[in-house]
Amino acid sequence: MYARRKKELPMPIVVAVVLLIGLSAPAHAYIDPGSGSYILQIALTGVLALVFSLKSYWQRVKAAAVKVLGSSSRSQTRL
Repeated sequence: MYARRKKELPMPIVVAVVLLIGLSAPAHAYIDPGSGSYILQIALTGVLALVFSLKSYWQRVKAAAVKVLGSSSRSQTRL
């Protein structure tokens, strides 16, 4: 059978990540609960907006398909 090859990260990416983590300076800052909840609200709003957009776009596609396919199938049944 076929042997699965293990995917390996390229060495330059590993080195870059290690250097970025190792050479980063401390920030001496934190996110307070108010800012954290605001960021969470923004993220959830974005996800819900995406879901709503996809839903409304799907309804348009579905309605157009029913209009095109439905009218041709009705004309065939009358013959």
